Amino acid sequence: MSADAEVIDIQPARRLRVLLLSWEYPPVLVGGLGRHVHALSVALAAAGHEVTVV
Repeated sequence: MSADAEVIDIQPARRLRVLLLSWEYPPVLVGGLGRHVHALSVALAAAGHEVTVV
């Protein structure tokens, strides 16, 4: 990284409440949507956000 490069903080300043809507979620898996929604919800929760999946 160069000396004049900017460092961008991507962490939000506050905890977010996230609602994910999906017709597919584990243990019922038809395609890739359920796997993606599951991975996204786990990552968001690990980052400290409150996640609800419907």
